[in-house]
Amino acid sequence: MEPQPIPDGRGGVNNSMENIDALQAIERGEKQDQETLLRLKDEALVDLTDVTHMQSSGREFIFLGFTPKGLRLLKESKLSLLSDLEKEITRTVVRTFLDERGEQYISQ
Repeated sequence: MEPQPIPDGRGGVNNSMENIDALQAIERGEKQDQETLLRLKDEALVDLTDVTHMQSSGREFIFLGFTPKGLRLLKESKLSLLSDLEKEITRTVVRTFLDERGEQYISQ
């Protein structure tokens, strides 16, 4: 059974995880199907070019590049998955480490 789209609260559908997965796959050099490419184009995440020719069974597009919006989404998808508590703990540990190191250099 195919996963059902999630309403986005604006009367549309939230395909953000599918879009992120597809953008990451393109970044890895994996070829995407036409439906996926067109969905990404409709979301203004990629630029495409029409390469339809006489032997094409329909319209055919290839990936040209990421749009600024697509690059931003790709970058955001790579951000740390730490919770706020984990981020605060990490900051505290790093701050303590740097404070201790700073005292060592000052005392030398």
